[in-house]
Amino acid sequence: MADVFAIQDEISLAIVGKLKVKLLGDEKKKIVKRYTQDLEAYDLYLKGRYHWNRRTPDALRKAIGHFEQVIQKDPEFALAYAGLADCYSMLAQVCVLPPKEVFPKAKALASKALEIDETLAEAHTSLAFVLSSFDWDWTGAEREFKRAIELNPNYATAHQWFAATLRDLGRTSEAIQELHKALELDPLSLIINTAAGVVYAHTGREDKAVEQAEKILDLDPTFGFAHEILADVNECRGKLDEAVEGQLKTYSFAEFLSQQEIAALREAYASSGWNGFLRGWLKIVHRKAEQGQVLYYGMASLYARLDDTEKAIECLEKAYQEHDFSLSGVLVDDKFEKLRSDPRFVQLLRKMGLRQ
Repeated sequence: MADVFAIQDEISLAIVGKLKVKLLGDEKKKIVKRYTQDLEAYDLYLKGRYHWNRRTPDALRKAIGHFEQVIQKDPEFALAYAGLADCYSMLAQVCVLPPKEVFPKAKALASKALEIDETLAEAHTSLAFVLSSFDWDWTGAEREFKRAIELNPNYATAHQWFAATLRDLGRTSEAIQELHKALELDPLSLIINTAAGVVYAHTGREDKAVEQAEKILDLDPTFGFAHEILADVNECRGKLDEAVEGQLKTYSFAEFLSQQEIAALREAYASSGWNGFLRGWLKIVHRKAEQGQVLYYGMASLYARLDDTEKAIECLEKAYQEHDFSLSGVLVDDKFEKLRSDPRFVQLLRKMGLRQ
């Protein structure tokens, strides 16, 4: 194991030799590039990425611990800063910490990684994610994603997150193209398969979305985001029993709801139907918001489905003020279909740069 880096270099150069490719000096350096000489730091980095890919609050905390240990062992290991940046970004996505608290940290860490190594595709991707999800700087985000892909066309996460940004901008065909590339590169990635399912669900390709969700659940039945895809599709199809159970599985596996809260929501649906379920869900979301979680976009979605336009708009404005992570997808979210002609909704899109 002490020779693992040398072995990696030997394999890379052997492949190049078999392909009869002639390399110039700079090209050869890229092939045998080492990000650290510390094998233990490298091992901790891989563990950090493993836990980061799980996307649950507990897994993200474990990943942060691993990346911080990496930086202690090797402060010049640029990949670790990018990994830590991605963890903080995901803490906003899973509503553990407020976006205004974590995204500036993520941006600073991505910038630190680029200070160490400007050619690091992972760091450009980390920065692009902050620019799109928090700053709503769509032009800057696209520039950084394209730079990342130019530097490393085989970095699947760059294609995945670029696809999400293209989806948020309503550029569906381009988004699907990027997702197909991401899936080619990493066909067993749970989160990339999920991203594809979400895009299919949001663009009327419901059968494809279900196919993606089932593929994910074959790999891991406890991956909550796959259940959410099925829940959304079943809601659109009017299969509310299945939609409720899907949502409950989503929030159980994602560690968002306690078993007591899940039981309460199941009871609300049994006694008061779909609207009772939505109202019960709203109570829980409000309670979590009072505890400091930024959940205004989720609230807006629930109010919109209950046909309470005023409350929905009010929550969307609060989501804008707090830079709620999920607000990036408001242009293409069909749960707000009835609000699209409201001047206040149109103005929100303009403020976010999603409409001229």
